[in-house]
Parts: sequence; structure tokens; C-alpha cells
Amino acid sequence: DEGYLTLQPITTWKFRKGSDVDWARLTYDDSDWTVLDSASIYELDYDEDGKFECWFRFQFSLDSGFKEHPYYVVSRNFAAQNLYLDGELAHSFGRMSTDSSTFKINRRLPAYLSLHPNKTYQLAVHFSDEVGSLTQRFVSFNLMGDKSFLWLMTPTRFSSLNKDLRAQQIKRSLLLVAAGVITSLFWLIWALNRKQQNLLMI
Repeated sequence: DEGYLTLQPITTWKFRKGSDVDWARLTYDDSDWTVLDSASIYELDYDEDGKFECWFRFQFSLDSGFKEHPYYVVSRNFAAQNLYLDGELAHSFGRMSTDSSTFKINRRLPAYLSLHPNKTYQLAVHFSDEVGSLTQRFVSFNLMGDKSFLWLMTPTRFSSLNKDLRAQQIKRSLLLVAAGVITSLFWLIWALNRKQQNLLMI
């Protein structure tokens, strides 16, 4: 899509199950990590408690054809994710927690990143997801596909998306107001009819 840049496929990323925050370090040696093929990615699954947690690490760069200006990153996966750029926490999508009541999914809203052409970046992604036991029993989920769930977005596309989101919020607000007015009118008419019926009975 125009204004988007999809990062390299997950089949080129380093993968390891676990939750060790030390794996975010820029200098961390991930040479013994697994590189998943497409079949292995589609076989990733939740544990018996309906949880899945892992890390990904990979490098990327923007070539000289890209203008030197800020970019935004957006994740299309609903799992909670912490993104570390060159060892520093860049953004959190959703909220990770061992307590299901405070765990929050990714709302898929863009986050600011300052990136420059001709520079190689190390990205580490702490990925955590969970499903309820009832949902897990009746619905089959794929955690992810083999294509990247991370996209970069230009400021122009970000501005356009913000306008679309504001328009959707206004539309939702108007619908809620309209629903409230209709509901109020319904109960007003009901009350008037009831009063009229009581008068006729007298």
C-alpha cells in the first residue's frame, strides 16, 4: 500500500520462546536462536493455559532512496508487543502481564520512530499473547503468518490515517447520540401513552 513499507518476512527473523528482557540488548549474541520456516510459524501455538510468549530479533535498514524524516511503526498483530530499537525500548503495543485481568491487546495504532537512511538497526520484539480457555476450546487461532506483522508508515500516511480515525470516532459519537435520542423518545412516547390510557380508564 502507498505510504507503507512492510519489513522483511518472519522467516528471516531470529526466534526464541521465553521472556528474558536481556534478549533486547543490542550486543546480545543470538547466533544459536532458531530461524523459522513458514510451516514452523503456522504451527506455533498457545500452551495449555492459553498463553504464548517469545522474542524475535532481526536487523533492517532503509536505503538512500528514502527521505530522512521520522517514520511510524504499526503492528497488525493483536498480541501485546514491546519493541526495542538498538537495545532501547521504542514502544509498547498493548500491555504485557502475567495477570490476565491487566493484560491488554495491541490496538494497532501507529507509534513514532526516528529512522535514518543508510543505517542498520537492530530490532528486538518481545511478543506475548493469550486466549481464554473457553475461546481456545471452540476456536482455532493462528498466532501469525510468515509475513511481517510490522509495517513502517510515512508521516503523510500517518496524517491520513489520523483523519480517518477522527472521522470514524465522530461517526461513532453521532451514532451513540442518535441511539440515545431514539431511546429517550421511545420511553417518552411509552410514558405518554401510559398516562393517556390511565386517563381514559378514569
